[in-house]
Parts: sequence; C-alpha cells; structure tokens
Amino acid sequence: LAGMSLADKIQGGGGVGHRHSVRAGHLDAELDDANLAHKHHICKWITVEAGNEINVVEPSEIATVHGLPESVWVRHLEGEMKGEKDVLSLPWALLSTILFALVLLQHESISTSNSSQQAIKDDITQNANFAFTGNFGAKNYQDVNSYADFWSWLNKGFMPLTNIHEFPVSEDSGLNLGPVSNASSYMYLWHNRKLAPIKLSQQSVKDLECPNQAVSEAYDIKCTGTLTTDMLLRPTDWQIAQSAFDEEIEQTIWLNGWRADTQKMVETLESQRWLGPRTDMIKVSMLTYHADRDMVLLTDVNFLFPRSGHIWKSITQRVMKLTPYADFWDYIFDILFYLQLTWVCIEEVKEMVHNMRSGEGAYKGFVAYMGIWNAVDWFYIFAGYVFLILWILRVKQIEHVRDEILRFDLESFECTTDCGVHFSKVFHDAENAGYFTGSVRVFGAVTPMIIMLRLFKAFSAQPRLALVTDTLKHASSNLAHYLVVFTAIFFTYATMAVAFFGRETENFSTLDRAVPSTFRMLMGDFDFEAMEIIGRQYAFLFFLSFMWLLNMVMMSMLIAIIMDVYVDVKANAAHSETIWSEAWDIARRAYLNRKKARISLLKIRPAFDANNENLLSVSDIMKRVPLISEKQATRLMENAATRFLNENPADIRLEGVKSFIDEIYNTLGSLPEIVSGIPVKGNCSKLAEEVPLDQLLAAASLKLQSNPESGWPGSKTGIGKLIESAQLMANSLDQSPLWS
Repeated sequence: LAGMSLADKIQGGGGVGHRHSVRAGHLDAELDDANLAHKHHICKWITVEAGNEINVVEPSEIATVHGLPESVWVRHLEGEMKGEKDVLSLPWALLSTILFALVLLQHESISTSNSSQQAIKDDITQNANFAFTGNFGAKNYQDVNSYADFWSWLNKGFMPLTNIHEFPVSEDSGLNLGPVSNASSYMYLWHNRKLAPIKLSQQSVKDLECPNQAVSEAYDIKCTGTLTTDMLLRPTDWQIAQSAFDEEIEQTIWLNGWRADTQKMVETLESQRWLGPRTDMIKVSMLTYHADRDMVLLTDVNFLFPRSGHIWKSITQRVMKLTPYADFWDYIFDILFYLQLTWVCIEEVKEMVHNMRSGEGAYKGFVAYMGIWNAVDWFYIFAGYVFLILWILRVKQIEHVRDEILRFDLESFECTTDCGVHFSKVFHDAENAGYFTGSVRVFGAVTPMIIMLRLFKAFSAQPRLALVTDTLKHASSNLAHYLVVFTAIFFTYATMAVAFFGRETENFSTLDRAVPSTFRMLMGDFDFEAMEIIGRQYAFLFFLSFMWLLNMVMMSMLIAIIMDVYVDVKANAAHSETIWSEAWDIARRAYLNRKKARISLLKIRPAFDANNENLLSVSDIMKRVPLISEKQATRLMENAATRFLNENPADIRLEGVKSFIDEIYNTLGSLPEIVSGIPVKGNCSKLAEEVPLDQLLAAASLKLQSNPESGWPGSKTGIGKLIESAQLMANSLDQSPLWS
C-alpha cells in the first residue's frame, strides 16, 4: 500500500528498492482483486468487507443486526448486578463512618474533657509559682531544675494553690473575708471537688554495676539504672502517661490540706532526703470530680530524673465519665452502629458460604471469595467487635472507680496518717482505668481508617469514583520501585542528620527521632538556624543536597509517576456512567420491578451460560426468558454492546503508533536492511531518532508486504491501512522524528 511512493522515500540501493517495489505492486494487485470478507477489528464476531475492519459499529446496530456472543452478554449481566450491589454499598459505607463518628463523639465528650483538662493544667502552670518577689512568683513547675527547686515549688506554689483556707482578695486590698468553710476547702477552681488528699509518690532505681568498675571504685562512684522508657531524651506527655509506674508504697505521702502539720511533714521529707539520687520519677497527683459534667479527672504533675542530670517536667491527665450511658442517644447510636455491623457480617457470611458451595469446591470457593475488598470487610467487622469488647472492659473499670468514690464518707477526708487506707485503691483504679482508656482511645482513633478502606471499596465499583484507587493500583509497580530508591536515599539522609546534628539537636539525636524530623524537613518544616550550630557551610551543603535530591527531584518524580497513570485512568473513566446516572438506573429498575413492568436481572442471569460463545439476538433472549419484553431485551442488548465497546476502545494514540512500529521492527526483522543508504545502528529507538517518521513507516510497510506470512497477528489489510494512516499523520507533522 505504501509502496506506490516508496522510490521517493527510500534513498539509494537501487537493486534492493526495485525488488521490494515489485513485490509491493504484486501485493496491491492481490488485495484489489481478492475483495475477501474479514472480521471486525473490535467485534470479532461481525463479518465485514475488506478495508472496513476498523469502521465504527453502533451499539444499536449490534443489538438489532449482529447480536452478541453469549459470554459477552453474561459478563454484562454480572457486571450490572455487581455494579448495582456495589453502588448500593456506598450509602452503607458512608453510614458506617457517620455512625462510628457519632458513637465516638457521644461517649468521649471530647470538647468538655478538653475544657476541664486545660483549665486545671493552665492553673497549675500559671499560678503554682515559687521564687517570689513580693506577691508574685517568677517561676513555675517548668523551672524546677534541682531538688531544692522541687521543694520550693511544692511548698510555695502547688500546695497553697490547691488547698485554700482563706478567701483570696484583690491586690493591695485590706479586706479580710475570713476562712473558707470546710466544704469550700475541698473545692478547686470553683467547680471541681477534690476527692482525696494530694498524693506524693515516687519510683526509685537500684544500684547497678558501673561499665568501668575500676574508675568508679577509684572515685567512689555508684551507678544506677532507669526504669522509665526513653528518659535520657525529653519524652512526650503521651509516653509518660502510658508508661508503667512502679510505685514504692512505703515512700508514698498523703498531704491532706495545707496546715501547720502538713507543712512540717514536707519539711521533714526534705530534711530526710526523700528525694535523692536513686529517685527515678515523682508524681504529685490530684483526684477531682466535676459534678456538672459527671467527670473524674486524675491530674499528675510528673518530675523525671534521668541519669544525665536533667529534670523532665510534664502534666498528664486521665479523664473518665462516670456514667457512660447517661443519655438516650448513647444507647441509640451504639445500637444502630452494631446493627449495621452485624448486618455487614451476615451478608459477608452468606456470600462466603455461597462461594464455598459452588461447583469448584469449598477451598477454591473460599480463595475466590477472599479478595482484597472482602478482606477489608472482615477487617472492619473484626475491628468493630474488638472495639465493643474494649468498650465493655472500659465501662467495667469505670464502674470500679465509681464504686470506690461512693464508698467514701466525710470522716475519710479528715485523715492525717492513715489516708492510704482510704484512698490508695481509688487512685489505683483511676490510674488503671485512665491507662486502659488511653489504649482504647488509640484503637478508636485507628478504626475510622479501617472504615475509610470500606469507602474505597464502594468507590471502586464506580469508575469515576475509583480514580484514586485505580491510579494507585495501576501505578503500584512503578511506585514500588520508586519507593525502594526513595527509602534508600531518605534513610541515608536521616543517618547523616544524626551524625551531623544529633549531639546538638534533640530531634536528630536518635534515628527514630531523626526519621520524622527529616520527613518534616522534606515537607518544609525545618529550623535551619538550629542546624547551623555545626557550621553554616556543612549545614548549607547538607540542606542544599537534601532539598535538591529529595524535595525537587524525587518528589517531582513521584508526582510524574502518579500523573502519568492518572491521565490514562481518567481517559478510561470518561466513557463510564456517572454516579448519578447509575443511581437513576437503580431507582428506575426498582420502580419498574415493583410495577412488574420489568424482569429482574437476578431472574434473567440463570438462563445463560458464561462459557458459551454462540451469538444471541433479541429474539433468542425473549425465547429463553419468556416474560421479558422486547423493549427490555433490546435495551439490555444495547447496554451490553456499549459496555463491550467501552472496554475495548478502537482509539489509536501516538504512544500506540510508537509501540506498533517497535513491534513491526521486532517481529519482521531489521529495518536498516531496506532503508538503503542511511547509516543506522542500534535498536529501533535509535533508528527512530535518525529516520523521518513517514520514511520509517514506508519501510515498515514494504517489509510487511515482502513477508506477509511472518506471524504478525491480525489482518494484512488492517495493518496496511493502519500504516497508511500513520504515514498521513507523519506528513501532517512536517516530517517530525518519531520521538519528538
């Protein structure tokens, strides 16, 4: 076909060019004379005249004239039923998210908890002062940097703040409002009732063998260990709150009020060196109850004494609502959520049993059922019931705290030396309940992530909603290889950051701290001034190379990988129905089914065999499904044809032309043999850079015509027409090289 003008396109090599031109002329004659029937390029079951293999066939023509293979028809029915089921699962997945959010927010009372916690924390931070000059203290608990500072803070700041015996008056006022009543002395911040005396407890360590025993003995030094996790570096409030505290019961002190006897007790503790080198951690604890919100709040002011000589300070709090089911909605939201969860469980069990009872056997049926999205459903079911068990255990622990509080009487609050008999258990129960509540809180925060995966399952059923998941799925191979390179570079820089900045900057002092700090730097959150401490030149070189390689190059490549796939996924989804049209179809089918004007797809499907390739017509469908109307059968047939054409597009893109030429080159042999007079070496990519596109296509056409039995798939005529079309495109591109 292209050989007509081949002499003008191929330079030199007369003998070779002449031989191929003659062969091309014979092939043209054969094709003109044969006028044979061929199969359509997309719809292989449709017979067309030669040269019409790639003509567009309308779905209506397929439905009314040509028919469809039974396997294609069955795939459409099954796809419609699955799509309808998956689209209907979207509201349920959204309902799961909403119900769990309502359960979590209703029970946790997060806003009111935060308000109470912050009020107490701010009061201790701002008003429990020491280092007084006149009426004002210059320091708070964060300024405790020695043993003496701790006792000053306790004597001058914390105890007078939490144990008021006289009504405070305004500055420079000569008023004397007198002592507070006994009942008022137990109130804190006007609305919080102290439930017990202030508890002073500590955790101590034992002597250990020193690493260099000779030097230690020479200088009479004793070494001690540490019981608290990660104490050498500043721990977070969460680490302190959730770490175990090995309380020494015999060292626990109860400070009931701030009277002369309790002041003398504190002085005695200081003189006896209750706080010393073996002290690992001190807790100053206060237990309060907020009646308006029915909340018990355990506040701990923690002082940690690592072996480095630092004193880390932190305020941690544990909140629990004494009546978890005080509101009608507490029951309603829980019931609705677990009814929905149970319904999902029942549906999954039914689907699994159905697959296991199929003809392939129980094991193969189970393997076929347990795909990624069904695994997500079971993960959600498991997480939901685990959360229920944890919630029940948490409620039981809170009940123990409530029972202990109700056991108190007024005489208990007048204790002096035996306070531990009355209050040790309530502090212990509150501590355990708070620790367990923290664990449940983490699980409750992770559960929405699992529910979100179910949303992605529902999204995957609709191509337009599945853009994210489909893009990640199709890009997964490239992303996996990219991740290998990125991880290697990232951890190299994290290790370099530890070596460069670890001794001076806390956030880079260990690898587990350097990794999140390095990632924050990648996201633009960095403190260059803190990095300059090692020297501006070193910091600049590290920062410059990090930003160029990871931020500019690697992050740009990540976006390029995703966007390259996203363009194709979006193009494929362009032919699909919108979520609104699918919802309308589902509603229309339900309405017609109710009026008995339509046969359900569930009743139509058993009449057909998915493995049968025989052609079906509208009349065939009406014979197999006697109650179906011609209108419904025609509509379903057209929809099936539309689905098939959308899944097998006939569009040819520039990338397809490139790969097509490569395949011709690799299948039919060496193109340089017939591009006479052009010095070309190497692979097809190199060839394409040096030879104009139309000339390359002409050579490919001639090579194909000279060896028609080379094993190339498809029709000679179809390939010839494709090459001819590509030549015309190349001419319109002004002889541009292939890869430009």
